[in-house]
Amino acid sequence: MTDIKEAVEHREVWFIYSPINKPWGNLRIATFTKACNAPFLDLVVIHNEVQDRMGVRVWDDIVRSELWFKVRQIDVPSAADVMKAAMESGMAP
Repeated sequence: MTDIKEAVEHREVWFIYSPINKPWGNLRIATFTKACNAPFLDLVVIHNEVQDRMGVRVWDDIVRSELWFKVRQIDVPSAADVMKAAMESGMAP
């Protein structure tokens, strides 16, 4: 099987939800990317995961097995937003 390569230039951040009554369920934040060598695959990293749940996972797989669904997209800041924030915090070069 070919290793899946992540297209890191494409990012979406979403609130996601799973109704399963487990410590990892409920409302979470996740970052989505695409696979550049399998563009039909949505890849996801669910934030604040622990142990064997950490890392990049295939969205369709965990939708079926863990009942996740997307709730609302969170705007990703532009480069200009980041630079403005850096300047306001005194961290700009």
